[in-house]
Amino acid sequence: MPDGAKIPQNLNMFAPMVLENTNDAILLIYHPAGAGEGRIVYVNAAFTTQTGYSCEEIVGKSPRDLIDDAVPAETVSQIQTAMDAGRPVRAEITNVTKDGKRIWLDANILPLSDPDGVVRHFISFRREITDWKTREAVLREARERYRTVMDACLDAFFLLAPETGADGDLDFRVVETNKHAVNALGLYDGALIRQESARLDRILVSPEMQSGFVSVARTGVPAEGLLSFPDGVWIRYHLLKIGQHVAAVTRDVSEARRSQQRIVEAEAWLRDAIESIDHGLVLYDPDDRLITCNQRFKDLHRQNIDALVPGTPYETIIRSAIAKGDWDIGDQSVEDWIANRLKQRQAKTDRSYVNETENGQVLRIDEKRTQNGGLVAVHADITAVKQREHLLREAKEQAEAANVSKSQFLATMSHELRTPLNAVIGFSEILKQGVFGEVTGKNLEYVDDIHNAGRHLLALINDVLDMAKIEAGKYVLEDEAIDISELINECIRQLSPQAEEGQLFIQYAPDPQLVPVRADRRAMKQILLNLLSNAVKFTPVGGAIQIGAQAGAGELEIVIRDTGVGIAPEHIDRILKPFEQAENSNNRTHEGTGLGLSITHHLTELHGGSLRIGSPESGGTVVTVTLPAERLLSDSARASA
Repeated sequence: MPDGAKIPQNLNMFAPMVLENTNDAILLIYHPAGAGEGRIVYVNAAFTTQTGYSCEEIVGKSPRDLIDDAVPAETVSQIQTAMDAGRPVRAEITNVTKDGKRIWLDANILPLSDPDGVVRHFISFRREITDWKTREAVLREARERYRTVMDACLDAFFLLAPETGADGDLDFRVVETNKHAVNALGLYDGALIRQESARLDRILVSPEMQSGFVSVARTGVPAEGLLSFPDGVWIRYHLLKIGQHVAAVTRDVSEARRSQQRIVEAEAWLRDAIESIDHGLVLYDPDDRLITCNQRFKDLHRQNIDALVPGTPYETIIRSAIAKGDWDIGDQSVEDWIANRLKQRQAKTDRSYVNETENGQVLRIDEKRTQNGGLVAVHADITAVKQREHLLREAKEQAEAANVSKSQFLATMSHELRTPLNAVIGFSEILKQGVFGEVTGKNLEYVDDIHNAGRHLLALINDVLDMAKIEAGKYVLEDEAIDISELINECIRQLSPQAEEGQLFIQYAPDPQLVPVRADRRAMKQILLNLLSNAVKFTPVGGAIQIGAQAGAGELEIVIRDTGVGIAPEHIDRILKPFEQAENSNNRTHEGTGLGLSITHHLTELHGGSLRIGSPESGGTVVTVTLPAERLLSDSARASA
């Protein structure tokens, strides 16, 4: 022990009673002015319990030996400076116990004067506050998470404390806000809503919000409402009393309201479109419950009209139809037939079939799955068609009758679908041209939508009919001499608007040695347009499309290369089939029926050629159309073609 380091005489008389029986750990430190770090001369029993060190292990050491390295240097310096000056000091520090555990301490260090009035000793009371500091850290972390969540919220949140103004009316002081409330509403902590209304957003000073604040503060009953403003802004608010405060949450729902209005308008247009269809149309949700059907569908199933209520399960509808003679189940039992039908619908596949009712009505039913797993079905009354088929079967062989009925069916479908579509397209063009008066604004947009949708649907119908002709062997080529370069340039010009819209670069360098070919001009143009339109459709903005055509090894090769998304090798065979696409129905990003490549494939084969599709590792898609040597025209053949 250093010279002079001893327990002062005036402490000896009460040390055993105070020092040894207190719950606080106590150290007695010899630290006269200029003595440097000082030395510990005494510790009580509570200290040994707190730290695990015995008195013998501690006495004689510097107090700094007990201070954890994690204690900030500023805190250590503050303690040292106070003791050097003989002043009391209090600080929160951490110590490491003998077994290596870090504990938090509230250290209160007081100077003790000797009889001569000189401060040579300090007594340090150390109370462990580890549990309190742990709870404080948890609370601080929870508060930080709360602030992070609140500031990330896109709603404006603020907490108000009611105050009675000089006029006796309630005003509300802002006590807490999130970032959105600050940015969107101009709020800040301490603001008085009514007193500072001129500086705050119109939402806060609206009569509805003001009365809502007062009502919730006085009654405690939550309130909510919807504010609208002349400029089209809609704000939804919720008010809730929390303790003595009023919590408010506001959300700008303007876009949602506009979207809802667009949905209502779209539903009206959809309803008009559905009702304009000549066939019965019915839509079921993914749970096979009726969503809607048009009047033609109700007319076709008038015997079962009572069951055609939105929300009714398909099984309920079909049971009612069987009971009322609106559905023919043949010789099967009702339960077996229904079980088989439900199994077919659960397969989630597209299908077509014919149903005959007890009164002789025959319906062709085409069912197609929607992207969300629902089902849309078209019920066409083909009673007359079936009657004609029956008459033909009596006069001709079965095979011939089947071919004739199919041709009649296609002709009927073509007329019934194309005629109204041509009318829609024609009248929409007349409206766009302003023949009956100028059409502007939203009306012009709607007319454009009708015209584009009509042309799109007509193109789809043409594809379907072309596919039907090809599969039936009815597509006849009308060969003539064709300048392939000229035809390619014609197709490029036709697709230029779409390419320019997508900022695509189309490059075609014609081969001067290219000779004309003998082919069906319409079919070849359809092949080129299908392939080029696919390249334009699936190539991202700023991409490039290269076209090459050359005669080599006695064949004509037309190669179309793009920098688009490419096609996975396992999808190539599938996309050449009718109605198939690389994207499935749940993640499609581009329109189309999946007929283009199938038609292109068949038309190429009708010319005796082949179609190859590949995606190189560098990206994009390469499509090669090859026509055989006999399709190339020599000079003499060209003159006679």
